[in-house]
Amino acid sequence: MSPRLFFFFDLDLTLTAAHTGGVAGARFDEEAQDYERDADGSLVVDVSREEAVGAFGSVENIRLVLDTLRSITDAGGVSFVVTRGVVGCATALLERAAAAAGRQEGGVVGDGKLVEAVLGAATDLEVQNPFGEAGERRLASAQERAHRVSTEMWAERKVELMEQVLRRFAAPNADAYFFDDTAANVREARRRGFENAVLVTEPLVGTVKGVRGALRLL
Repeated sequence: MSPRLFFFFDLDLTLTAAHTGGVAGARFDEEAQDYERDADGSLVVDVSREEAVGAFGSVENIRLVLDTLRSITDAGGVSFVVTRGVVGCATALLERAAAAAGRQEGGVVGDGKLVEAVLGAATDLEVQNPFGEAGERRLASAQERAHRVSTEMWAERKVELMEQVLRRFAAPNADAYFFDDTAANVREARRRGFENAVLVTEPLVGTVKGVRGALRLL
């Protein structure tokens, strides 16, 4: 059975109270001046309890977020995290946070869990450029505007990821809520038909309030 509603959340400063830089828990090799990597090139990730709690501000905040996600599930909805950060890092952060709060012993991310999936950058290189060679050409032509162009590309990429999910369930954009603290992401989502795209101006707490308001409309 298809979910009634789809909730898409940015991670940093939307579900969390602090910015993780998109690479939470990634081990950095000072000598090599690069991140440690597995044989396949993926980052070696080890999120500490302190890092996880710090990202959310407190254990109480973690529980507030988990309870909010649970309320979506109880209402027949499904939640996804759509982040510019590395998927493995974001997933590890959420799992460690849930463990720190003494919740979701069986895990918080995965099919049928509080977060159905984390969508975002496959590698740390994609944090700046999600579009490969085409993205490199856009960045090269941007020069001093490179940061802005990178932001614009990620706004497009986030919408693409949400559209892929909705197509899978044959669901309209009107069935989706999108929460993000970056105005460019919200503008692009609205431009492409996500009328329930919400700009988060109060990290974590603003998102919780927004979800509660949306669920009251059901």
